[in-house]
Amino acid sequence: MAKTSKKIEEEVICNKIENKQNEIKDDIVDIDKLIALRVAELLAQKELELRATLQKEFEGEPLVKSKKIKPSQSMSARKYVPDDTMIRISQNISGKFIISETRGSNYFIELNGYGDSTTMAYKDLKNYHGRHHSFLNRGKLKITNVTSEDNSIDFNDVIHDLNLQRIYDDESKISPLDIEYYLLEEDDLKEFSMKLRNSREILSTIVEISFILYKDNKFNDNSKMDVIRQLTGDSNLYTHQSIPNNIRFVNPK
Repeated sequence: MAKTSKKIEEEVICNKIENKQNEIKDDIVDIDKLIALRVAELLAQKELELRATLQKEFEGEPLVKSKKIKPSQSMSARKYVPDDTMIRISQNISGKFIISETRGSNYFIELNGYGDSTTMAYKDLKNYHGRHHSFLNRGKLKITNVTSEDNSIDFNDVIHDLNLQRIYDDESKISPLDIEYYLLEEDDLKEFSMKLRNSREILSTIVEISFILYKDNKFNDNSKMDVIRQLTGDSNLYTHQSIPNNIRFVNPK
């Protein structure tokens, strides 16, 4: 029996509806695929970030030279550093290191080897430095961070108040913050040699750290070792079983 025009029209409409539904389904499938793809991309990115974080934790971040902050104030306009400013210090030599006071402020701090660190109130650190100035002056202890209540005091203010500018801010020398960098990362042997010669105050600390890193199979640059041997007059420096106690500067020709 022949289809009526009305029947044909209904079939056309139904086909259009079905086609449209299929198009909608295709669109939904495409959206699902896009969502799945985006989720996979995000997961992959997070995995890379996590791997990078874990690698830094286990291997340590690459060494970079510290950025010296030029003082904005003159010697006569130095800032007052409040007693409760918190100073982060780190041990720059091997062995056990005791920081203690039994008069006035009563504190006892034990550091247990190269790289160990602690936080002290500025009042305590300044008093300790007044009685044992050689530890900061020779880089045996190094200041690594400063925290004040209103962030008005920074690292440079503390270095200035303790009169340590010649140790930390002299561009011709190696700062206590940069010893590992110059031993392990600096490629310019001439610059290394020049700055090492100028760093007499902390030479024994630099040599001790080089010895520590050598024993840990981290420092193996023979050219830099030769420079250090010449400056100390110890041709057998890195064959000793322990760090020599009589490290000195011999000023070779």
